[in-house]
Amino acid sequence: MNKAGYRKAILDKIELLYRNFGNEWEIEDFAKTEKQKKVLLEYLTYLSTKGIILLSNDGRSFKILDIPSNHEDLDI
Repeated sequence: MNKAGYRKAILDKIELLYRNFGNEWEIEDFAKTEKQKKVLLEYLTYLSTKGIILLSNDGRSFKILDIPSNHEDLDI
């Protein structure tokens, strides 16, 4: 999967999980390989600037603050 496809999958998963299962998640819930973790952390940092997530200080978990569908200006 290319980077844009992976980012879209992240947004879809964040939306689904927040609506159905709560808002606190570990990085390992989304990424299994080191390459995926790198892309995920990069994208989560971007999403934190938009107020969608709050990334923990250690970079191992995050809290979903808002759903991506509330934001029309997201880069994928």
